[in-house]
This record gives sequence, structure tokens and C-alpha cells, in this order.
Amino acid sequence: EWKYPSKGVEVVMGGKTNATLHSITLTAPSTLKNADGIGIGSPRADIEKRYAKLIDKSESRESTIILGSVYGGTFFDFENGKVSRIFVGAGAE
Repeated sequence: EWKYPSKGVEVVMGGKTNATLHSITLTAPSTLKNADGIGIGSPRADIEKRYAKLIDKSESRESTIILGSVYGGTFFDFENGKVSRIFVGAGAE
């Protein structure tokens, strides 16, 4: 695990040589954004609009939107209608 709390970034690697990326987590104060300009602080409405076809409606909740699946996807957590955490990886096995 590599943690950079002052940047709001955590990276988890694995495998025999740490060559496999397991997950990336962004939280405040991260200023990183994806190619669509989504990052910490983005409004929930932006995620719902941009990724409507990718949302796993059976697993998403008021506090979390999951793109893809819990077995490998992007998780957006919300506080007060804004992105508070972005997790990319498997949330379940």
C-alpha cells in the first residue's frame, strides 16, 4: 500500500513483485480528475448524467454510485450531494 494523505491518494498493489494494481482511492484533498473532469467535490448529478448507461442500479445506493460492478468498477461515494471518495477496483470477490 502506498498512502499519500496530504494528496488524498491511496494505491494498493499486489502480486509477487507488487506488479498488479488492485485499487486506487481518492479522497479530499485530492485535486485529481478523470478524463471527464470528475473528481472530489463533483456533484452527484454530473455522475448520473455522464455515466447513466454504466451505473449498476442493483448495487448503487443514495450514498454510492457504482459503475461496472462490485467485482471491478468505479465507486463514487457522496456526502451532501458531492463526491467525497472515488474508489477504482474490486469491492467484492
